[in-house]
Amino acid sequence: MKRISELFNVNTFIVSQTNPHIIPFISEEKVSKSRFSFWRIFKNLVFSEIRHRFMQIQSLGLLSNTVSKYLSVFTQEYKGDITILPVPRWIDYFKILSNPTQEDIERCKIFGARRTFPSKF
Repeated sequence: MKRISELFNVNTFIVSQTNPHIIPFISEEKVSKSRFSFWRIFKNLVFSEIRHRFMQIQSLGLLSNTVSKYLSVFTQEYKGDITILPVPRWIDYFKILSNPTQEDIERCKIFGARRTFPSKF
């Protein structure tokens, strides 16, 4: 993000986060930060710890380049200034390795529009 900001003079990042393994760990900041939320704090703690350990392993050079590429999925930054998150159903995780049907695509388009423009729907 820093490099893109420097190259293209970008000040605001709008991120559409759809990585299914990351969605449970990212909390939408709709809950007031002053309000105590054990679940939000626990998720942030676990994800921060995982990221930290993966970054340590990568910096030590103990893994091959191939494994290091896979670990980079966990060490990258997943939030932007505006982050749009889908609300996956449990069945969506079971269908993760299959091609989506036309019905799935239409449902995702509708849900995406609702998440992007909540006041319009």
